[in-house]
Amino acid sequence: MDPITRIDTVKLAERWNPFVQTVWVTMKTPVRRWEIEKALRLDNLLSPEAPKPPALFGLWDLSPRKDHIGRIAWFVRNFDDTFPIEVDFGIPSWGIPLCLRDGNHRLAAALFIEKPFINANCAGAIHEIEKMTYSLK
Repeated sequence: MDPITRIDTVKLAERWNPFVQTVWVTMKTPVRRWEIEKALRLDNLLSPEAPKPPALFGLWDLSPRKDHIGRIAWFVRNFDDTFPIEVDFGIPSWGIPLCLRDGNHRLAAALFIEKPFINANCAGAIHEIEKMTYSLK
């Protein structure tokens, strides 16, 4: 596989979707589209360079809900494929599930704007990566 792969956002969203599941530890419910729409309307955008609270054990983002929504809204307005997300597709036959290691805000923005693919650095089972690779129909 190439170091950066175009991943089909529709296929990925079937297994990992910030609008369906809770992907940040500080949030009790998934992000809702109306929250992103409201942040865009009110111009409540939060740049990725804005300071964040220290991560719990260096792993979990402890930002409040409004910050996650503001970051997603920022990426909706400023989407750019320069920085790929990090996806570990796991090894399902060994019980190791898919995990998005970095890029939940970018994935949520791509889903919001209905982008057909997102660039990703991929790890895990090659056949899982191949199933998710974007191709023009």
